Amino acid sequence: MPESYFELKPESSAWSGVAMSVELRTLETAIADFDREADDDFVDPRRLSAAIDRLQGKLCRVVAAARTRGDHLLAGQSACTWVAAQCQMSKTTAADRLCVGEQLRNLPGIAEALSAGQIGYQATAVICHLSEQVGEKRQYIDQEHWISHAQRFSLKDLRYLTYEARVRWDCEGFERQTEEDFELRSLDLSETTGGMYRLDAWLDPVGGAALKAAIESLSKSPRHR
Repeated sequence: MPESYFELKPESSAWSGVAMSVELRTLETAIADFDREADDDFVDPRRLSAAIDRLQGKLCRVVAAARTRGDHLLAGQSACTWVAAQCQMSKTTAADRLCVGEQLRNLPGIAEALSAGQIGYQATAVICHLSEQVGEKRQYIDQEHWISHAQRFSLKDLRYLTYEARVRWDCEGFERQTEEDFELRSLDLSETTGGMYRLDAWLDPVGGAALKAAIESLSKSPRHR
């Protein structure tokens, strides 16, 4: 390794580029070694998932930092489109990663819990979306309590708790979004040339839950097994 590497100061952009290149290469090598050598029969899925989730948290912070720098503007794209292209993911997933990366700055306790493997990425994302939704009222988020909630409850129940919290903390914002969601509602059921049917819909939580229940009930019917 060139001696000049050690002579560069941390605040130097050149130092940052070289250091990250080395660190990322080290990570890629470690992943390749693990993927090649680890016996699938002897890998603890819980620990592996926690390690992957920790890297997801890092990715979220990386893309949030890129948006702050304006990397997407150099490509003439929105931040969401840029992240989707760079990370080979859908725009919905990209928006999620940007939200989590931004909100982890506001929720250091949640960020630490994710890095320590105390909570998973999905639970972290649920809490971060609540933080984004309530804005300045995120001060009401007791991070220790929400870490405990994430450890004790299923993701479904955790989402319900965030729903209840938002109603209490940001009633006006909740009602405004509910009205906006109501205006976006649409449902189109069309038959294809092959006789199959295609369903495209934007539904509010109540309508979506009703449709989901109907489909699940139909799929469990003996006639459709």
